[in-house]
Amino acid sequence: MVVRYYLVFNILLSQTCFSQQVLSDSLYNRDCQQHIRYYVILPNHYPKDNCTYKILYVLHGAWSCPEDYLKKTKLSSYCETHNLILVLPSSHLQEGDKKIVNTWYINSRIHKQIQWQSALRQLDSLLKKQYKVLLKSGVMGLSMGGYGAVYSAINQPELFSTVSTLSAVFQLPVQKPIQDQEWLFGEDNLSPEYDLIHQARRLKGKSIRFLVSCGTEDRFYKDGQNTAMLNALKKSGVKVIADFSPGTHSWTYWDSILEKHLQFHDIEQKY
Repeated sequence: MVVRYYLVFNILLSQTCFSQQVLSDSLYNRDCQQHIRYYVILPNHYPKDNCTYKILYVLHGAWSCPEDYLKKTKLSSYCETHNLILVLPSSHLQEGDKKIVNTWYINSRIHKQIQWQSALRQLDSLLKKQYKVLLKSGVMGLSMGGYGAVYSAINQPELFSTVSTLSAVFQLPVQKPIQDQEWLFGEDNLSPEYDLIHQARRLKGKSIRFLVSCGTEDRFYKDGQNTAMLNALKKSGVKVIADFSPGTHSWTYWDSILEKHLQFHDIEQKY
């Protein structure tokens, strides 16, 4: 495998430029039979003597991409006060001539090339060889990315110590169907393996902490699924924090709570 890195100078994708090291790369995964794009954001103080860092995967939402975090939030500047290495992977995959933008970060039981969790495990192994980091990572995501964060923790709990969600979608199918939803999950609706509220029981006995955030004006709060996920996590016995406050399904709300989520994942601070 050839690993290719290049520097995105001063986060040129962002409206405001910072001096963090932002690297763009792609990883070829044999199960997916394609490359997975991702960014790595290194704080300026990396590497620092006698300091241990932690990888935090930051997952984007539907109809979105990793670049949106750089364009629409101050995520890259927030990381400067934390011992975190941020990794922003793309959810986009392709099967044949069909490009799947909204993969929900799953391993599909129907489509052989939609095996995003396989790519995540490979990426995690690669990054932990490249950087001075803890053995366990964190994962967070907004909207569809929040689904992906919890799905990842349920299916690969050995990789993670912390998980957090922002305005997450936990119950599928979405009432207003998202592009490729039926193609991805099948015409016979969803398999129980994709029902995260039901699958949360598999987290029993796992040492993973959760933070669940959602704006109270968000439709995914109003329909009860974020509180249902919160209760399912509590029932499984894992440590979970609820963070429900005024806000909508918007970048304005997400940017306002990103710092809180970085603090939650940071190994040097207690939420």
